[in-house]
Amino acid sequence: MSRRKLRVAVTSLADFSCKTGNLESSGVAGPTAQEGIRAHQRIQKAKDVAHEVRLKTLVETDDYLLTLNGRVDLLDEKTHTISEIKTNYVPVDIVSDAQRSLHWAQVKLYAYCYWRELSAEKKEGRDSLKLELIYINLRDNTETILVESCVWSEIESFALQAINRYLEWQDLVWTSQQATISTAKAIAFPHAAFRAGQRDMAAAIFRSSRDKQTLLCEAPTGTGKTISALFPVVKSIAEKQVKQVLYLTAKTSGRASAMNSIQRLTQQGLKVSSVVIRSKSLSCFCSTGACERNDEGVCPMTLGFFDRLPAARAEAFSEGVIDASLIDEIAWQHQLCPFEFSLQMLPWVSITVCDYNYIYDPLVRLG
Repeated sequence: MSRRKLRVAVTSLADFSCKTGNLESSGVAGPTAQEGIRAHQRIQKAKDVAHEVRLKTLVETDDYLLTLNGRVDLLDEKTHTISEIKTNYVPVDIVSDAQRSLHWAQVKLYAYCYWRELSAEKKEGRDSLKLELIYINLRDNTETILVESCVWSEIESFALQAINRYLEWQDLVWTSQQATISTAKAIAFPHAAFRAGQRDMAAAIFRSSRDKQTLLCEAPTGTGKTISALFPVVKSIAEKQVKQVLYLTAKTSGRASAMNSIQRLTQQGLKVSSVVIRSKSLSCFCSTGACERNDEGVCPMTLGFFDRLPAARAEAFSEGVIDASLIDEIAWQHQLCPFEFSLQMLPWVSITVCDYNYIYDPLVRLG
């Protein structure tokens, strides 16, 4: 069997495989993109080294050809120094250990890309690299540089652990996707017959999905719009026309109807991954009274969130259809915020059911 090809950015790999510690509130807004760009340009101009350097390396395993790539802020090939610039509005000692650890992970992954592709001549028999984190506090215009010296074996070990975690997860996702494609091809409409208008609606949705067109449907109450929408998009997944589906609804009853339709399709033999995302006020344990914030106003379900997330994520994904009760059950078992836990599942499932505002409201939109 041929090896599967994947591409992943350094920041994405670090975010998936290396994030640890607490789930942190966004709190006060950080620097804007333009402020960050200007700060980066100011530091890059002051340093007489290459900047915004694109790095790429190919990692081969038995099953994958993984291209790891990214663009590092500063690179000094003379001293083998890899530097990342981070801008914020707070002193460096306010940056959490978890956030700093994630930043170091990014630098190490850039170093891995750099050193693997460097010629033996340029390595000149050296086996260590200098890593830097440059924190810029835009509030008082101060600069703090943190430095680490790492030997290649440390960097390689760290990177391969991160890559292996990512590829193990990709194996689960790929297996799930293949099961969805094969079973979706075989399933029939889950009712004995189409109601009036259902077949036309389903066919129109399938065609618009295939042709990447926008479609507006209007149908009276009782038509069976939910299954008429979900059945054709599942068939679209089977035909590899789409990979992920968002089903948006305005009411709790609409979410329940969608999840019930997905369950009905699974009873017909469909194997699919799906998740429902509720509002934070309806799902968080602090809101429902299942737990209480501490004296500092911090929810205990956010402490160590990313340390416990991988096990919970794998458990939920293995269940396939992740409805509200399952989210709550697994989140409570692993002591995770159920709302944030459901958001962590969103990138990986085939079908997501959520409210309109998570797409259209700029304050809470998912992406």
